[in-house]
Amino acid sequence: MLYPPETKVQQIEHDLAHVMVGLPCDFEISHVMALCFDEGIGRGKLDELSGGECLWLEGNEWQRIIQFESFCLPGGDSSIDDNRACLFGMLHETFGKKMWDVLPLKLRAQLNPQEIEQWDQVFDRKLQCRQTRSVTQWWFGLAALLLGTHRNRYQGHTFSELEAVMDRELDLRRGVKPYPHPINQAGAAKQMSILAWKPMLQGIVTDMQQGRHAQYILRRVFCTFSQWILKIAATLHPQCIILSGSAFENRIWTEHLMGTLTQHGFRSQLPDQIPLNDNGLAIGQLRAASRGMNAQPTAMPSITDALTKISEPSVS
Repeated sequence: MLYPPETKVQQIEHDLAHVMVGLPCDFEISHVMALCFDEGIGRGKLDELSGGECLWLEGNEWQRIIQFESFCLPGGDSSIDDNRACLFGMLHETFGKKMWDVLPLKLRAQLNPQEIEQWDQVFDRKLQCRQTRSVTQWWFGLAALLLGTHRNRYQGHTFSELEAVMDRELDLRRGVKPYPHPINQAGAAKQMSILAWKPMLQGIVTDMQQGRHAQYILRRVFCTFSQWILKIAATLHPQCIILSGSAFENRIWTEHLMGTLTQHGFRSQLPDQIPLNDNGLAIGQLRAASRGMNAQPTAMPSITDALTKISEPSVS
């Protein structure tokens, strides 16, 4: 888009705009931890699709501190709402060509040998494949695995189907153990930590093979995400935790997470009367600009050093 020469254009990153939506207008930005768990639309490094970011905000500075482990999304942008494509990308990232052996029989029966061969070629040749860190797409893939859903047909469709299998009272009153949930160091510089979800997916597949029902698995997934966030918060001691992005349209999961954070003495905040998805981005951009937020992330050594206390060397 062309602007008149006198027009001053300020660019606000997609993820920062999301988290600024959830920040109250009169709130002082100090020791703020912000989760942007969204659809994979914003671009990250190496043209990855973002959507699984944890940011730290101090004054007008901000830094990405933790990211959700990425996976291959076959079909790229066209598969953002394709639950089955998300699932196949997650399974391939975790199991490679053995993914078809762990795919539940009811899902594998929908594919003939030629289709399986075509999917293998897509992954082998990286045809129209994009890496994504989107927590929303990860939930879409999990819905395909547990419920056999094929596509998110409207905003919140898949999450409403996941909610339909949950018993809220059972979820809130009975505890379960989380799946393995390592937080790995990323790269030689160790300036980023990674939420490694592959061990969780392996545990989910094992539970399914042992006949565990979807409700039990979802409760364990809820618990796993809660333990991740609690572990980070207990290390960094944020004044407030902002929840933003379309993944938090998953109502029961969001209520469970916020309730757990409250029980452990942490304040969490959702956008107030503003959409969680990209419909609220313009307001987030305005809030970031009005507060003079830096256009680019700034390294904060003290936060980076603190993350090493909870991170393990990456095995990937």
